[in-house]
Amino acid sequence: MLNSLVSVFQYFLPLTVALSVAFILQRLYISLLLKVGGRPLLYIPASFSVPIHELSHYIAAKLCLHKVEKVVFFQMNSSQTLGYVSHSYKKSIVSPLTNAVIGMAPIFGGWFVVTLITFLLVPDIYQLINTKLSLTDTTIVDDITRFIRAFESVFYQHYAEPKFWLWVFLVANVAVFSAPSGADFKGAWSGMALIICMYVVLFHFLGDDTGLFNIVNSMFSAYLPTLILCIFVVLFVTSTLLVFNIIKSKLLGAKQS
Repeated sequence: MLNSLVSVFQYFLPLTVALSVAFILQRLYISLLLKVGGRPLLYIPASFSVPIHELSHYIAAKLCLHKVEKVVFFQMNSSQTLGYVSHSYKKSIVSPLTNAVIGMAPIFGGWFVVTLITFLLVPDIYQLINTKLSLTDTTIVDDITRFIRAFESVFYQHYAEPKFWLWVFLVANVAVFSAPSGADFKGAWSGMALIICMYVVLFHFLGDDTGLFNIVNSMFSAYLPTLILCIFVVLFVTSTLLVFNIIKSKLLGAKQS
């Protein structure tokens, strides 16, 4: 069983690292937005990104047969909650699993919207993210490196186009606000833990030749290019905000002196 656990960990390691970097960037990006322009600046990208986040929760809740009590797709107030979906359900053996699906739904909702935006605005990049990066491939690091170089080539082809920068703005913010919140993780963690345990047990007894393994591999192999792309876009926008924040701090310091 320990060997199976290690194998599953190694399999998911590239995805885990990428998701961890994405969550760190998300926190940094929102922090810099608030420092540079306060809540008014935060509301600009949140106004179209938070509804995508909440709509993902809403659709997942409906699909999981939960009763949706109230939906707030976006709100501007003094609280930290920009939107929410309130839902209820009868507890059952599958409740942890459905809560995990609902809690993590914004990741996949954001993935869909980023893909759609890319298809409409920069088809060359859409072709790029359609390239699957197999997590079972021993050359995954080399594959990711080639993917990054291919994106760099596409960047130099399109960087002078206004619609490319519109794409950067939309993708960065949809990706950032698609990250599950603390409340989302709180509701989903037990189901996620159960799913991982079930996967490890199935992997231990059935190996990697099951249909389940192939489905999971196909899904994450398709998701990984979009995730890497979003990380680079968010990193660029975050770096730009960091520069603005440094300039703002120096200007305020000069005025005070």
